[in-house]
Amino acid sequence: MMRRLIILLLIVGCEEYAPTNHTHIDTGETFTDTLFVYDTLIVTNYDTTIFNNYDTLIITNYDTTIVYDTLVVVDTVYIDSDDVYGCTIEDACNYNPDANIYNGNCDFTTCAGCMDTLAFNYDVNALIEGDCSYGISGQLKDNNGDNVENAAILLTYDLGLENLNRINMPCTSLYYSLPQSSDVYLWIESMCGDTINVIVDEYRDAGSYFVTWCADDLNGNTVVDGNYIAHLITNGSESNQNTFLLQYDFSELESIGSQNYHAMTDNNGIFRIPFDCLSFGIEHLGMDAFGNPTDNIVVPYKTQVWIIHDDYPTFSTDWYEVDPNNGVFLNIDLPNP
Repeated sequence: MMRRLIILLLIVGCEEYAPTNHTHIDTGETFTDTLFVYDTLIVTNYDTTIFNNYDTLIITNYDTTIVYDTLVVVDTVYIDSDDVYGCTIEDACNYNPDANIYNGNCDFTTCAGCMDTLAFNYDVNALIEGDCSYGISGQLKDNNGDNVENAAILLTYDLGLENLNRINMPCTSLYYSLPQSSDVYLWIESMCGDTINVIVDEYRDAGSYFVTWCADDLNGNTVVDGNYIAHLITNGSESNQNTFLLQYDFSELESIGSQNYHAMTDNNGIFRIPFDCLSFGIEHLGMDAFGNPTDNIVVPYKTQVWIIHDDYPTFSTDWYEVDPNNGVFLNIDLPNP
């Protein structure tokens, strides 16, 4: 069986006009119109016994910014019914195994995705490997190669403060001034917008105030390292201040106790920490070894992992560089207890 494909000759003019909707033209007929640009061309009345029994062929998406002075149906082409046009590249999303003639239209994007089940953005429908994002993820094993579950994972940041005088840390002082008496509401918020603690919620007289927050949450647990936002509302006005808490060293922790953590390993020893609430890339006021302010610094994409487990000594890894886009996946071996 043969199919007939109608070939159209477009003779282009140079004037531009507002487009109309569509027009009709019969096979073998010459159509001339210099007034309008047509969004859709509908060709009718060709031999429906040859061309798959279609009554109307609709042609769209040609250049609607230019007037076509003359549109002529000039010829018909007969195509062998065994020819199948389509994408013939096997790695493409729209690969057609029945196609024997390449149609020039292969798609390599719509079915691409992360195919690693350990990644945050694992796509069960992906057919082509795309980028994977791990945040800070990893797997924890002991020296025998067995998975270590129920291990608390803590991250810390490299701000170059190894020799910081840590007296009164991780407490921080917050200052505010009231030109007149006011209701005061001061609370601490995480990078994800969660309320960590409420520091002040009362009426206070005009004056200057220092309050101390010792890195505890509403349940009295110590928060993880990172950037926090102190929000203050007085007399209908609102302000906020960033504060960066850095314990840095957790070697004295024998159990997780009242210390919050970033993640807990599952029964496969896997942990996953999304980027969303981490403090990489945040610009912050720097300080020297005595706590005096210095120039602003940007928190580098670099981290150290601390592992706290009741059956193992507290352990810290080396420092790892973290890819800002794809994160990092870490394979960590714990020393035997």
